[in-house]
Amino acid sequence: MQNSKLRKIFDTNIPVYILSFLIPVLVLLIGMWIKDVYPMGDRSVLLWDLEIQYTDLFAWFRNVLHSGEGILYSFSKSLGGNMFGLYSLYLTSPLNLLIYFFEVEDIPAFFSVMTIIKIGLAGLTMSVFVTKRFRLQNRFVVLICAGAYALFEYNIAFCSNIHFLDSVYMLPMAALGVWQLVNSRKKALLYFTAAYVIICNWYIGYMVCLFTVFDFLFEYYLSSRGKKLKDFLQTGIRYAAVMILGVLTSAVFFLPAVLAAMNGKGTLSFDKLIPDFHVDPLYPLRALFITAPTNSEHGLPAVYVSYIIVLICIMMIINRHIAKRTKRAVLTFLFFVFISFSFVPFEIIWTDFKETYSFHHRYAFVFGFLMIMTACFFVKEAEKDRRVFSLKDLALSAGALVIYFGVQDLVKQLGTTKQILLTFFIIAVYAALMGIAYMLRGRRKVMLFIGCGVLLLFISEQAYNVQNAFGRYNISLAEYKDYAVDMKDTVSRIKDSESSVFYRTEKTFSEMSHRRNDREPAASEGFVYEYNGLTHYSSTYDTIVNDFLTELGYCKKDAMMVNYADSNFLADSLLGVKYLITETHPAGMEKVSDYAGGEGRAVYRNDYALSFGTVSRGNVSEFEWAQDPFESAETILNDILGEDDNEFYTHLPFEMTEDEEVSWNIHVTEAGPVYVYFKNNEHREADVYVNGEFKQTYFARSYRNVMYLGTFDAGETVNLKLADTYDKDYDYQLVAVRLDETLAKEKLRQAGENGFDPDMVTGGSVKGSYDSDEAVKMILQVPYDEGWKITINGKITSYSEVFNGLIEVELPAGHSEIEMSYCPPGLIPGTAGTAAGIFLFAVWTLAEQRYIRRKKG
Repeated sequence: MQNSKLRKIFDTNIPVYILSFLIPVLVLLIGMWIKDVYPMGDRSVLLWDLEIQYTDLFAWFRNVLHSGEGILYSFSKSLGGNMFGLYSLYLTSPLNLLIYFFEVEDIPAFFSVMTIIKIGLAGLTMSVFVTKRFRLQNRFVVLICAGAYALFEYNIAFCSNIHFLDSVYMLPMAALGVWQLVNSRKKALLYFTAAYVIICNWYIGYMVCLFTVFDFLFEYYLSSRGKKLKDFLQTGIRYAAVMILGVLTSAVFFLPAVLAAMNGKGTLSFDKLIPDFHVDPLYPLRALFITAPTNSEHGLPAVYVSYIIVLICIMMIINRHIAKRTKRAVLTFLFFVFISFSFVPFEIIWTDFKETYSFHHRYAFVFGFLMIMTACFFVKEAEKDRRVFSLKDLALSAGALVIYFGVQDLVKQLGTTKQILLTFFIIAVYAALMGIAYMLRGRRKVMLFIGCGVLLLFISEQAYNVQNAFGRYNISLAEYKDYAVDMKDTVSRIKDSESSVFYRTEKTFSEMSHRRNDREPAASEGFVYEYNGLTHYSSTYDTIVNDFLTELGYCKKDAMMVNYADSNFLADSLLGVKYLITETHPAGMEKVSDYAGGEGRAVYRNDYALSFGTVSRGNVSEFEWAQDPFESAETILNDILGEDDNEFYTHLPFEMTEDEEVSWNIHVTEAGPVYVYFKNNEHREADVYVNGEFKQTYFARSYRNVMYLGTFDAGETVNLKLADTYDKDYDYQLVAVRLDETLAKEKLRQAGENGFDPDMVTGGSVKGSYDSDEAVKMILQVPYDEGWKITINGKITSYSEVFNGLIEVELPAGHSEIEMSYCPPGLIPGTAGTAAGIFLFAVWTLAEQRYIRRKKG
C-alpha cells in the first residue's frame, strides 16, 4: 500500500517540480561556497543599489513590522515623506515579510536568503509552465529548461535589484495564463498573475503585462487555424478585460506607487521613440558568451543562458521539418525582443517609456524566457516527428556557435584563452551527448545515463557562471554587522538622553565610507537606526524636499537623493538637527559622548536647534530663494524673527593661486567658523583639500554641499584646493563666508522661544498641545504635502506652504489640541479600485459558472 502511494507520487510531476526548485538552489550554493558568499561564507550579496539603497529601505520595513508604526509616512525619509508610495514600489512582495525574523544588522544575510528563494521559485514556475504548456515526455529536458531560466544571467547579474525577481518567477505563470485563456478560456491564472506582478513592483510588472500582449497574439496565431475574425475579437476582449481587472485589483498599491514616482523621477522619454539604434543589431549576440560583462552598456544585455539552450535555438532556426506556422511565430517573437536590445524605440517601450542609465535592458528576462520556450517548441516537435532532430543540424549549430565566438574573440576579446577553450569544450560535450542520445534513443537505461550526464554538465556550467558573477561581491557580513551594532548603540544612547519627542540626528559618514569616499552619503540610514535625519535615496524621493534642501546647500538638484556630507550650523539649526555624529568638532555644538565605533568620531549636541514647531513673527509668504545657501538661510531666520537687519554671514575675499592645480587662498577678516560652497555644480568629481588635508569629495551626483572648513582667527589664510583638477578657466562660482556664531546663537534662541514640542510623532500621526496668549502662526518641521489633515481642538484647519517647502498653520489664542494625520495620495481611490477589481472579477466568474451550469442542465 505504501509503495503504491509512493509510485503514484513519482508518476506525477511533483518530483520534477521539487527538483526544479532544488537544482538552481544547489547551483547557487555551489557558487556561493566557491566565492565565500553567505550562507556558505562571510561575503554578502550587497552590490550597487542593494548596497546603497535597498538595505535601508528593507530595514525600515523590518522596523515597521516590529514597532507597528504603520507604513504611511516617516520622518526618517529626509525631512519627512510619503512612505506608502515607496512601500508600494519596493516592498510589497509577500516574501518580504520574512524580514520580520531578521535583525537590522543581519539584513545582508536576508538578501542572500531571498535571492536563493526567488531564483528557486523561478525554476519551479518554469517547470510548471513547460510541463503544462508543452507536455514534454523527457523530464530531463524539463529540468534543464527550468534550471536555465532560473539561472539565466539576468537573474544572477541583477539580483542586486531583488524586487525585480518577483516578476521573473511570475513570468512563466503569466505565459501559462495566456495559453489557458486562448485555448480553454480559463482566466483566473492570468488575472491573479497580472495583479500580483504589479503589486510586487509595477515597473517590472509592466514589462510582464506588456509581454502578455505579444504573447496573446502569439498564442492566438498558433491556435487560430480555421477560426474566424469574430472569435479573435471575442478572445481579445476577454483577454483585455482580464488584464484590466488584474491591473484594477492592484490599484491600492499601483496608484500610490505611480504617484510617488511621478513626484520624483517620473519623467517620460517620448523623444526617444524616433528610430535609432544603440549599437549594431547583431552586437548583443556577444552577450551570450559565458563571461560577457553586464550592466555596462546598452549593447550588452544580461542574456547568457546554457549553451544547450542556444544550440537548440539555432537548430530551430535552420530546421526544415518544423511546421512553418510554428517556426514563423516562434522566431518572430524571439527576434522582436532581441532587436529591442539595439533599436531605441522598442527599448523605450519595454522600459515604460523611460530611458535607463544603469541596469540596461531590464526586460531581458523576457528574452531568456523566449529562448527556453523556443527550445521547448523544438523538443516538442522532435518528440512528434523524429525527422526534426538531425545530426547534421546539430553539427552545423555547434560549429556555427564555436566559429561565432572565435571570430568575436578575435575582433574584440570576449575572455581569456582558458574561458574561450572552456566554452568550446562545453559546446562540444553538449553536442556529443545530444548526438549519442539521438543515436541510442529507445534504450531506456542508456538514455537515463546520458540524461544524468547532461544534467551534471549543466550544473557545472551554471555553477561556473554563478561563481564568476559572484566574484564582484566583497562586502563582509561581519563588518556590516559591527557597524550596525555600533550605530544602534550610539543612537540608543542619544534617545535615552533626550527628553524631546522630535529632533533630528545626522552624521558625516555611512556604512559605505570605509569602502568608498570618506564621507559617502548615508543614503537612508535613518530608516535602519530609527532616527530622524535629512538624507534619503530612492526613486520615490520628494521633489519639493530635494529642491528645498538643494537651496540650503545640502545636495544636488534632481539627483534622486538628499545628502549630508558636512555640518552647516545655521541651516542645521533651522531644520532641527540637534545631534551630529562626526569626526571633527562642528561649529556651535558641544561634544556629549564618543561614537561607539571609535575611529575618532563623537556625538555633538546643538542646543540651538529649532523645535518641531516655530512661531513665525514675520511675513514668510513672500519668500524667494537667494543667490546662495548662506543668504537663503539668513533670510529664513530673519523672516521667522520678523527682522531684516541681521547679517549672520560675512563674505570673505579670496584669489586663485599660481599653483598648477586649482587652488584658492581665502583670507579670514574676522574670527569665526568659515564655510565655502561652489554654486556651479557641473564639474567632474574632485577631491577637496583644506590647508593640505583631505576634506571630502565634491561635485558629481553625491556631493554638492556647504563645507565647514574650520574656525579661524582674523588674519589667517585658508588654502582650498581641488586635487587632480587643472581647469583654471572653469567658472567654479566659489562662495566663502564667515559665520557670526554669537549673533546666530542669540537669534536662534529667540526664534526657538515658545516653540511647539509635540507629545507624539509616529509615522503619519502627530499629537500635542500648545498654549499661547495670542493667535500665532506656527512653522512646522514638516514638508508641505496635501496629504496631511490637521485638526485644532477637533476642527479641521487649513495650512499653507512657506519657505517653498514647509507647512505653516495658524493657532488660536489659548489652549490648542493639535492632531495631524497623513493619507498618501492615491490610497483612497486605489483602495476603491482594488475593491472594484475583485468584485467585478468575482461577479464575472460566478455569472460564467451559472451560465455553464444552465447550459449543461
